[in-house]
Amino acid sequence: NVKVPSFRAGRDIGIAEDLVEEVGRIYGYDHVRSATPSVPSRRPILPPTKSQERDVRAVCGLERGLHEVMLYSFDNEPLRARLGIGEFDSEGNQHERLQLRNSLSSDSTHLRRTLVSNLLGCMEANLLRGSVDGASRKGLRVGLFELGRVFRPEVGHVDHVGAEDLGVPAAAFEGDAAHEAFVGRMNGALTTGTEAAADFARHKPLPSQPRHLAVALGERIGGGAMGADDVIVPDRALSHTLFREVVGVVEATVSRLLRPPITVRRYESAETQTFSWLHPARHGEILCGGVAIGVVSMLHPRPRSCLELPADIAVAELDLDALLRVPSVKLRAGAPPRFPATTFDLTVDVSASQRSADVRERLHQAASANGNQIVQQVSLIADYHTGDRRALTFRVTCRHDQRTLTEPEVNAVRVTVEAVTT
Repeated sequence: NVKVPSFRAGRDIGIAEDLVEEVGRIYGYDHVRSATPSVPSRRPILPPTKSQERDVRAVCGLERGLHEVMLYSFDNEPLRARLGIGEFDSEGNQHERLQLRNSLSSDSTHLRRTLVSNLLGCMEANLLRGSVDGASRKGLRVGLFELGRVFRPEVGHVDHVGAEDLGVPAAAFEGDAAHEAFVGRMNGALTTGTEAAADFARHKPLPSQPRHLAVALGERIGGGAMGADDVIVPDRALSHTLFREVVGVVEATVSRLLRPPITVRRYESAETQTFSWLHPARHGEILCGGVAIGVVSMLHPRPRSCLELPADIAVAELDLDALLRVPSVKLRAGAPPRFPATTFDLTVDVSASQRSADVRERLHQAASANGNQIVQQVSLIADYHTGDRRALTFRVTCRHDQRTLTEPEVNAVRVTVEAVTT
């Protein structure tokens, strides 16, 4: 029981904490032992889509050295008209795009159906940097990528949204385990708002807005300021290099997301959508686990000739939502090796049309012949072009699980592998 003096009442003594402060002042704050307050914490809620985007940025930006760009969500109409870019059906009709009611300008009246069109404009602007001298333009390489949504007039498939993104739409799926786990960690107000947003989505579904990843790699090939006035056919070896590097970015991204290895085949989805920027011969459809997740292609000669400078560009576009629906593969880890590895490099001359994967497999089989179990890996580390020929450099890694390798053992593997290449 505390009686507050009249000269203190109503001024600075009003709640229980004020009395605690008085006791501490009289007793002495130095006599009060310091203690860290107990604050309960838990793991943050991270939807699968956000985790996927972080992994994509880590691969494209940190590992592959590409520059991320964030472009407008609407098409640049003058750019599309100049390059002749569009998305057509099997009969050659332009696919419908979402038109903006209050567009910022007459040049931006529709939402984009693909990320590639704006990315090509950004690629062109970056390749134009520097001197106007034609010689100084040659050889400059720029790599870009963008993560963003594309917009299509058809109604989004709400029934599948919950499996793709455990965000607000997940509340539409009562009884689903993922939904219960996600919503169960929300407070009352957030749960109410989530349910209201999902109810609105049921009755007024939004147009389809899948998340896409676009990658572009371009290199100047010299010439004048206007590609249309000074058309130069890119070197075939350069086109192969750019194409393979873009495919390599896609492979690394899919591997980082723990999805099955990709395969590239001729684009077979022309009955639904055909992109005008697809090269008539140098293009492919990307499959992962039997599911079509995107396309990769060299830039079509027509839009390439309309660029403001001669350049060769390889592009790829992936549907990240479709990739997220592909079942993941199990990641298996093993104990760190007890004994050191021994490596040596080997350069092989091959024809321009030969696949590096076939050469690597042939070298691995030769190194592992006669029951040799010390060869752990044969990896491609460099790809050089010399006219119509290619030079591939491989790194052979040898290790024994029970002991340190001897020099004669490694030399025997080297001699066996070199015998295959001669």
